[in-house]
Amino acid sequence: MPASSPWPSGPCPSWCTRPHAEDDHPDDRAHTSDGVDVPAIERVTTFAPGGVAYRRAAIALQLGLHQVVGEETTWVYIGDGERRGFEVGATDAREVARALLRLVSAIDAPREA
Repeated sequence: MPASSPWPSGPCPSWCTRPHAEDDHPDDRAHTSDGVDVPAIERVTTFAPGGVAYRRAAIALQLGLHQVVGEETTWVYIGDGERRGFEVGATDAREVARALLRLVSAIDAPREA
């Protein structure tokens, strides 16, 4: 978005909680939601000459919404908020959520004879 464009140029999405200012750098002009923290336990795999080792570690997954001004796509962030994470489009995030629910529902499903 050119620096001369008015900012903010219109209403924020209902989920945007980021304050905006006219002097925001053009690269920082985006709508952002509050993050949702999900405490979880991850399995950490390490490889060593003696074989593979596994350990459990606490992790705080962070989920959030992000939309760069001028783009139509709303991105869903999933990560640790620091070094590991990725963003997928909202449509894909919905598919991932449905697939994840189907997958974990199989854990407790009775085995068919």
